[in-house]
Amino acid sequence: MGVNRDAAEFIISTKCNARSVCTLGRLNLFVSFSEIRALARRYCVPLSEFTPPSRSQYFADDLFRMLGFERIESLDVSDYEGATIVHDLNTPLPKDLHEQFDLVLDGGTLEHVFNFPVALKSAMEMVKVGGSLIIIDGMNNLCGHGFYQFSPELFYRALSIENGFEVKRMYVPANGTAYKVVDPIQVHGRVQLVNCKPVEVMVDAQRTHSADIFAVAPQQSDYVTTWSAAIQGVQADGRLKARLRRYLRKDQVARISNFLNHLRQRRAVRRFYRTSRLSNRRLYRPVKGWG
Repeated sequence: MGVNRDAAEFIISTKCNARSVCTLGRLNLFVSFSEIRALARRYCVPLSEFTPPSRSQYFADDLFRMLGFERIESLDVSDYEGATIVHDLNTPLPKDLHEQFDLVLDGGTLEHVFNFPVALKSAMEMVKVGGSLIIIDGMNNLCGHGFYQFSPELFYRALSIENGFEVKRMYVPANGTAYKVVDPIQVHGRVQLVNCKPVEVMVDAQRTHSADIFAVAPQQSDYVTTWSAAIQGVQADGRLKARLRRYLRKDQVARISNFLNHLRQRRAVRRFYRTSRLSNRRLYRPVKGWG
């Protein structure tokens, strides 16, 4: 768990005027202070007069002090690294922590919490209305690092207006470039990725209003579309099969159906590998600046 250079740029580029922050876990800082100053200049973000002390290990606390945050807390299941709030995210959040922070940062903690829906809900509950939730977690090729890897679909559906949130930015950093991730609803399909290097997903969501979070469980968008079509009586191959049944025997229809299904499966596999790439501009769009 920690803040590397990409994460630091994502955080700094939000240009938020927040004064209170809580990190999920006591996050290590894996970026130098000279790089932080350079990023702050790039995004015209003023830094405080705070001078980081000389020590062998640094935490995200030092980054937020440089950014001028006044209240800096960290929540963890244990205080072994000096977390200021001890709480197990597998269990519901105490009421006195609801809507307490302008910014809540998950820098790779939620993927290690078994009871993930409860943990995500708690992270969302900690944010003040108008505040931000930043999530940076494993998306691809990090199997075994934590309990989970996460898809863009999950965060688009969970951090929705029904739950009092709106996703402002969702990026995937790779090969020195940040890619904006398109909402699956916009492309009427799945936003998938097949690659050979570890990839993280970075989410910047704003809490727009108080809501009963997850009162209705999020559903994957392409299934919702399929269910809606089924309710309206639309079937993918209904017309073709109906016509074949008018002129052919049942065994002939079955053979033709099996052949067509085989072709459909082969086409689907080829399409999956062709489209599940960062080079697919329909799903992943390079951004020049992270702001």
